Amino acid sequence: MDDRARSLTHQKDLPYADTKAATPTLTANGTVNGVVVTPATTSVNVVAASASVMAFVNCSLPSGNDSCGGQPIAMSNNANMTLNIMLLDAFNNPAVAGSTVTVTLTNNEPTFSFGTGGATASVATGSGTSTQIVLRHGVNGGTDTLTAHAAAGGFSDATLQAKSSPPGRVNG
Repeated sequence: MDDRARSLTHQKDLPYADTKAATPTLTANGTVNGVVVTPATTSVNVVAASASVMAFVNCSLPSGNDSCGGQPIAMSNNANMTLNIMLLDAFNNPAVAGSTVTVTLTNNEPTFSFGTGGATASVATGSGTSTQIVLRHGVNGGTDTLTAHAAAGGFSDATLQAKSSPPGRVNG
């Protein structure tokens, strides 16, 4: 048979592993007898695993602190900070609740308290983020550890630290 009339098929299994929920594109390139062949492209849909971790997100202090980083977060006297709980899978991908998750909030510093909504928050079925939480700081005080606990679902607790900041020294 003439070489030009033959169809060349070559199959190669290539391992692929990913833990980040996304839709990456995989492209295979090659040459046959020195001629570049048309690349083959496919997409892989990597989805989040079941929610198993809680994390604090969307902290209003300092402005734009979506990951609630830079802890302890400084709060001036008589200030409020809003935040939420986000559900994540074991690989830190945002995940959704299979059923409503009720979260109980506790803290250990008396100059900090919970504002509107009190000491509970919930993540609705099919959602990944809780209702808004308001942490209020009174006057002076020390460092507060805020703990979020879900009695059901096997979630690990989430913690966040906030500290009293003297006037003029917020997050500084």
